[in-house]
Amino acid sequence: MARRFILKFTFFLTSLLMLIALSVLPVAYHLGEAIPVHAVVEQQNTSTTPIIYEPAWGKDDPLSPLQYKIMAEMYRHAAVLVLGSSRSRHFRNALVITSENDFYNLSIAGATEQEYLALFNTLLQQGETPAIVILGLDLFRFNTPSIPNSRAYWEQDTVPLDWNYLTQLEAATKRTFQELLGGNYITLSQRVYEDGVIYWGYNALLNRIGYLPDGSVLVPKNRPPLEETRTYKAFQTRTAWYSPGDGTTIYQPALEDVEQIAALAAEHDIALYPVILPFYPEVADALLTDPDYAYVAPTIQATDDIVTRYGYKLYNFIDPRPLGGDESDFFDTHHFGERLSLLIYTELVRDNPDVFAPYSDLATLERYIAEAEDPFYVFPLSRGQ
Repeated sequence: MARRFILKFTFFLTSLLMLIALSVLPVAYHLGEAIPVHAVVEQQNTSTTPIIYEPAWGKDDPLSPLQYKIMAEMYRHAAVLVLGSSRSRHFRNALVITSENDFYNLSIAGATEQEYLALFNTLLQQGETPAIVILGLDLFRFNTPSIPNSRAYWEQDTVPLDWNYLTQLEAATKRTFQELLGGNYITLSQRVYEDGVIYWGYNALLNRIGYLPDGSVLVPKNRPPLEETRTYKAFQTRTAWYSPGDGTTIYQPALEDVEQIAALAAEHDIALYPVILPFYPEVADALLTDPDYAYVAPTIQATDDIVTRYGYKLYNFIDPRPLGGDESDFFDTHHFGERLSLLIYTELVRDNPDVFAPYSDLATLERYIAEAEDPFYVFPLSRGQ
């Protein structure tokens, strides 16, 4: 009798779970969580309405964001690439005038030099040979204990391209069910289309930001005062990103990854532009002069030695002021908007006119700078961006 009851109960529970899953799946698809990633990439690049995409199911998975980025770049076959972390995500394809597909931003929030290498190496193995690669370097990545581990990292030199849709489906359905239990269905479903933009994925729906078709991300509209940001508090307390560490030790694996990227670029005759990204002026001054950050000068020198060995030049933009940037360009101590991204790119074009001439027009870039009213939003939002 007990065995029969257990079997019946198990059958009932299994049937109930299947019914719930089948009921939730259309909702997950509608909200973008369950749309196959290759279909997302195609829709982003063909829709007449801009689609902003950032699902929640991949938040704790180090592999899926890299796979998405690779799929998207291989759809576009871009000539100009940006590799970096969240600090590089505001370089947008308006910088390139030849074709909206000639630019792609591979940057991922929290990405490491190891992940830059994995992305770059995998694309090269797939036959992608960009003409130009801008490599955004985060100084604090070269200071061993400084980075908060806010996400899992991919630690291999290549990225497998076999996408597991069943894994995505399971994670998307689970997350959607959790949101339904929280009463978020009506709110979120009403926000899928808003302000002339389609939002796919819970992260995009909740935060109103995510990846555009060119791989870039818009600056968030809801921004706390700089003094209330996590990064400013970390700077004040010398913790997390701004931990002094032991003062002078450089994290050698990061340097080794930079060297491998430079070697691959040289091997494939790709113009590589390594850039030390800028900081809020108060922070930049401390990084350059405070004994707590004694690792900074030897890191810059070691990086310069590496890239010079492969025929490249290191661009040190740690201080934004020589570029024309200032405090207004930052929404926290190390994240900046489109105007400063534009100033960095324009400086690269000025210094390398022959390399950039087929893709970017200096007069157009200077016009963007002159007409920029909001340091966070410079470029128009169009289908291809």
